[in-house]
Amino acid sequence: MKTKDDDLSAASRSNNKEGTIKIEKINKFEDKLFGETEKNTKFVINIADLEAIKNFVQDITKNVNPTTKIVDFLYDDIESMNKELQSYVKESKTYKERHDEEVR
Repeated sequence: MKTKDDDLSAASRSNNKEGTIKIEKINKFEDKLFGETEKNTKFVINIADLEAIKNFVQDITKNVNPTTKIVDFLYDDIESMNKELQSYVKESKTYKERHDEEVR
């Protein structure tokens, strides 16, 4: 029969990619996780802290997506405002030249 500890151990070893920590052993004891990395570095994680970090990362992820969309719209708006400014500068030059001709 598979226990929660087996699930934690299996999950902690899966998806090992370059730049990540591969956990060799992990044991659950009350409200703490005890583990060891592949380089034999031992660690203890408070489950409440782990949950807080997980929730924080989820909140950041939820807020980043709309923010990136806003930034995309800002670039589009800035581009259109620059085009509009160029047209006003051109129009201003035209009227200035007309005014200068009329004054002469």
